[in-house]
Amino acid sequence: MRNIAVRPLALFALLGFLGLCSLSCKAEQPACLGDWIAPGQRTVTPALVIGAPSEHLQLHGRHPQATALIREDISDDGYLVTGDKVDLVTNCAGFAYVRFHGAKRVSTGWVEESRIQTSGKLYRPLASDPAKLCKAAENTLNENYGNGSFKQLQLSDLPSDVLTRLKLDTTGGGRVAHVKIAGRAMALANIETGGTCPSSYTVVLSDDLKSRLSPNDLEDRNIGNTGENMWSFGLTESLVEVLGQPMVMNGSTRDMVFYLSTVDKDGDIVTACEGNREILDPKIEASADDRVCHAMLSDRKTEIPMDAPMGSEKLILSKLDSSLIPSNNPEVSQSSTTLAFRDQSRAAEAAYTLEKSALIDVDNSGHARRVGFVSFVDGDSSAGCGDFSEKDMKLVYLDDHGIADPTAPLNKPFEDLGQNMSDAAFVKYGGKNYLKFTPAGDNPIEIWKIDPVGPKQICKFQLRHFDVSPVSP
Repeated sequence: MRNIAVRPLALFALLGFLGLCSLSCKAEQPACLGDWIAPGQRTVTPALVIGAPSEHLQLHGRHPQATALIREDISDDGYLVTGDKVDLVTNCAGFAYVRFHGAKRVSTGWVEESRIQTSGKLYRPLASDPAKLCKAAENTLNENYGNGSFKQLQLSDLPSDVLTRLKLDTTGGGRVAHVKIAGRAMALANIETGGTCPSSYTVVLSDDLKSRLSPNDLEDRNIGNTGENMWSFGLTESLVEVLGQPMVMNGSTRDMVFYLSTVDKDGDIVTACEGNREILDPKIEASADDRVCHAMLSDRKTEIPMDAPMGSEKLILSKLDSSLIPSNNPEVSQSSTTLAFRDQSRAAEAAYTLEKSALIDVDNSGHARRVGFVSFVDGDSSAGCGDFSEKDMKLVYLDDHGIADPTAPLNKPFEDLGQNMSDAAFVKYGGKNYLKFTPAGDNPIEIWKIDPVGPKQICKFQLRHFDVSPVSP
């Protein structure tokens, strides 16, 4: 969805208009009107245009009694004639908002309510027979133990004059894919809205990029629109391909719920599939030793206890990422085992903490060493969409003075371990010690064995599965 941003001059003009209107306007905007046509509503009622034979009925882009300027970019959308079949969306103050599926495009607008007669029961328009597409999408995502991804449509830059001429959002630019739907050539434009939290929405254009085919109310009834004030950061839509057919993806596979929509030959976008990311009990995804991996899923292993760092042990960082500077936040605690920073690149708070330590035979060489786990937490960001967070667990050897330094040369073999992991521990099985990483989110659980030559992954356990099914009517 387009982020609604009123520029300062436009804001003053709007305030001035509203101030004058309060003094001089004889009628206020009807209470049934809002910024959106029918936000969150995805049901319609079949209806007919009635009147004299061949009588025209004007499609007004905005309600004739609307005073708000927010959607003044919506122009009138032609006319209907007596006998046309339409979808009735809503009514307000003597006018009805209808949607007309023409042979080449979808038209929408406000018409005189007296000219509309319902002809059926309320229903929800959905893609026709989407089961095969949804199943194929599910199989694609579950390839490689839930690590599959959709093929992206090939996109090229959308000329800036197209955005201006068709009154599309010009703040972030756009990309376009030329496709064929039911034999008809058309263009799918993914419009970026810019800002610190990027968002994008999709419109359907003619193949020559001269006209818009998808209706003006596409965002109002988007599956992501709940009807509540939850659109602050807009939508995240992308163009993908399933079984060779172009589809619009709303959200991403990182979300617990996402949607796939088909594109009709008249330019409408219709919801087809709902995807759900499910968290599973661990299943073996990769194994270098089946006996060990099956043991890790059972009670045949024991965790090696580790304690809080001893009083003489402390954390240092001899090398520091250039984006991290010492935190001056008085609410953030620092100690000999916790170092707090400000992450300038993410506008976030970050901290390294020596969580626990113990004397362990890490590499099964018969020689125990003092080791620990250092967590790195980066989050509470005020930049972008405000949802950035990261947690890593780093294995470290402590030196003879009790110093834990993840960036020291002796810990270089471990520098790539523990990324996006929320916890770590040593476990014992068959007289050997293994390293276990527990993920943040639904990343795979990992089991590693440390040899004198370095770490080797023994097991990876799958934790997620995707269910993609047709949206229920």
